Amino acid sequence: MRLRSCKTRAVSFRRSDPRKIFVYGGALGEGVEWAFWLGALVWWIDDLGFSPLQLVAMGVVLDLTVLGAETPTGVVADLYSRKWSQVIAHTVMGLAFAWAVISRDFWVLLPAQALAGLAWTFKSGADVAWITDELQGDTSAAVDDDAIEELILRRHRYGIVAALVCVVVMMLVGTRDIRVAILVTAVAKVSQAAWFAVAMTENHFTPQRNRTSFRETLQQGLRVVKGTHRLRILIATLFVFDMAAEAMDRFGFVKFMESLGAGTESITATGVLFLVLAAAGIVVNAIVSWAMKTSDERQGAGVVATAMTLMIVAASGAMILAVTGSPVVIGLGMMFQDATRESLDPVVSSWTNRESPSEVRATVHSLVGQTVSVGTMFGAVTLGTLAEYVDLSPSLIAASLLMLAAAAIASRSLGASHA
Repeated sequence: MRLRSCKTRAVSFRRSDPRKIFVYGGALGEGVEWAFWLGALVWWIDDLGFSPLQLVAMGVVLDLTVLGAETPTGVVADLYSRKWSQVIAHTVMGLAFAWAVISRDFWVLLPAQALAGLAWTFKSGADVAWITDELQGDTSAAVDDDAIEELILRRHRYGIVAALVCVVVMMLVGTRDIRVAILVTAVAKVSQAAWFAVAMTENHFTPQRNRTSFRETLQQGLRVVKGTHRLRILIATLFVFDMAAEAMDRFGFVKFMESLGAGTESITATGVLFLVLAAAGIVVNAIVSWAMKTSDERQGAGVVATAMTLMIVAASGAMILAVTGSPVVIGLGMMFQDATRESLDPVVSSWTNRESPSEVRATVHSLVGQTVSVGTMFGAVTLGTLAEYVDLSPSLIAASLLMLAAAAIASRSLGASHA
């Protein structure tokens, strides 16, 4: 009986509930990534003293890699396996995190960003495509787009909770040795990949490799994007909005650290800011979840309206951040823009997911993600040059205006049909 019981538990572990894998596994990944970026920012800005253009170069290398690999890896996920795409993603990301601390030389560390970008493309869209097929392919359970949206938002909410824990660990370990703390995140990522390899199922996904070629799958995904009005509007919106992303992700923290003059205490001060951002993210996520559930226009229009609201609030936070020198007010501006941008990610995933047919869902997610990379790259070069040769504040003001422009573009999707 004992042997039989053990065997039953082993089978149960191997065949875990897809919802739990998606929510808890995704949340763990988000938490570890938050911790890594906290450590990386302190490592680059405070310990290594990278300039604004060097910081931008790190982002540009990442975005160029995503630009080149996003769509091919999305097509591979549709042709072969969405589960194994995620396993590869977390393994490669763990290697990238480890590479980030092997040297103090900028040129040695730069390729780690390319590796991180490649890892991101393998999981981008594949996770949402996987859970959608696993749940909607199960005829015994009626799961619609609204239920998938709620699951995406729940994963993000739990991810922020995980970030609170992981950031505290990064602060405790990082105050002793920032490089060791970053290595801990690398080990966590590889361990997560091993868990996914054992626990994930793929029962309702039909690989397209026997039905269509790489080129045909890509062409079908492109036809979906070109032929769907809301997807075209989404791509234009994200291109403009993410032109501002690099200024927020790099220069906001630079301005915060400069205002504090934190020195050796940077990991503690920035860690506290990360905790505040995470707590604010939980609140915003809860508000977004409530708004999506109670909206009378949930079939697409509610998603668009939610995205617009988040962009406008993010723009307000960016403007506050740009015009002040007080660390407290800078933190407030960071809180407004970061919490809303974090909650925008699952909303964008929901927007994309609604418009994508199953057979090319990962490809469409990747095409949308590629747009983000192009926008980020253009914005990084432009705003990075502005920050390097003029000042951080004009760069951040420009980022705020770009966010407002993106919200205006998104408004064109309100009331539009799916075609």
